[in-house]
Amino acid sequence: MKRRKQLLFAAATAALPAVHAVVCRAEYAVIDLGAQTNVAGSMSAKVTAINAAGQVTLTNSPDGTVYHGYLYNAGSTLDLGTLGGANSYAEGINGAGQVVGRSTTTGGVSHAFLWTPGGTSGVPSNPQMVDLIASGGPSEATGINSTGQIVGNYATSQFPFETDSAYIYSNGTVMRLPLPTGGGYTNSYAYAINDSGHAVGAAFTALSPLADGFFYDGSRSTRLGTLGGGSTMPLTLNNSDAIAGYSTTVDGYDHAFLSTSGTVMDLGTLGGHYSYAIGINNHNSIVGGSFTDFNDSIYHAFIDDGTTMTDLNSLITSRASSWVLNEADAVNDNGVIVGTGTLSGQQHAFMLKPLVAGDANADGIVNFSDLLTLAQHYNQTGATWEEGDFNGDGIVNFSDLLALAQHYNQQMSLQATLAAVPEPVSGAAALVAGLALLRRRRA
Repeated sequence: MKRRKQLLFAAATAALPAVHAVVCRAEYAVIDLGAQTNVAGSMSAKVTAINAAGQVTLTNSPDGTVYHGYLYNAGSTLDLGTLGGANSYAEGINGAGQVVGRSTTTGGVSHAFLWTPGGTSGVPSNPQMVDLIASGGPSEATGINSTGQIVGNYATSQFPFETDSAYIYSNGTVMRLPLPTGGGYTNSYAYAINDSGHAVGAAFTALSPLADGFFYDGSRSTRLGTLGGGSTMPLTLNNSDAIAGYSTTVDGYDHAFLSTSGTVMDLGTLGGHYSYAIGINNHNSIVGGSFTDFNDSIYHAFIDDGTTMTDLNSLITSRASSWVLNEADAVNDNGVIVGTGTLSGQQHAFMLKPLVAGDANADGIVNFSDLLTLAQHYNQTGATWEEGDFNGDGIVNFSDLLALAQHYNQQMSLQATLAAVPEPVSGAAALVAGLALLRRRRA
């Protein structure tokens, strides 16, 4: 057996200069970012963003009484604190690790914040967290780019009716975003900003609940198209101004969309009636959540390349069989995805890291252990990734060996792919319903 393995690996290695690289099926290792706990009557525990370094923002309530924003970084989770009040919610992060969101102040008002690692100019109780709009009514920050520009919304009036306005914060100045002309809008919200200072958001009139999605190009805002139903909610964009979100179809269902060059394209669903695109990277990989069945009772995370929507649950290895990935909320340019799912029935945050073809045991390095596994299952049909079928054709053969050889000794920074199984609790169905409701009412 040992001699056979040596000959197989030698043959694959010798063949490398004469062949093209093998294209392998996308597979992901699932990394547990911890249990997600909600305050009674609320569904605000969620994952919101990831930067190129793999730092993740999320909101959680470990004690079940108050929410705090957290920063996950290389296996540790940091409580970001608050502006002096009880709660904080993390919404976005940039490459420098700066986090934006909203937090209650000592006066109990929810204000937009900027949290900076090592910052010293914040509130006395939390020097790293700055109140962006210290005066006035409620506000929040939803996105931040590489230069520190921030978008969100703030209350421009509260009596007799509350009015919210989208804003952009740049170089210490808050400016209301211009809205598309002729809309008669009373409320507007900005959700994301790219490195060019372009932003997306939605505006509403006092007489209609339909969202009028818009794109801000740095000087003016224009309406986005629709999928025929009259409401469009853009949630994210990349540095090429590709925009993703969801829009209502002529049949009255929300569908994920991708908008490029002014054209809004329906991305479809995983089989149900509703889907929601939430994150996009600079390679136009789109992630979100979709119902998979006619009754809209099963909600799964997806990835979409603009052509095909794929259930992410079909792309994780069988070692992660205790997971159900309900929603993917962000993806970075390395293809790392974060979101929320259930682990043995309990709500957890997850990170998906692409596996290197050949890494059968998902330990982050392709080495002799993986070669041994492949050799033990060579010519086996009906095999899995863990048994050496790296291209997903159902058999362990020379193509898989070649893929392993091409990545031999290649190492990725991966943590253990399996978390300790928590005590099972009820609530998976409530999580699915809550995530879907949040998508439909996201603002």
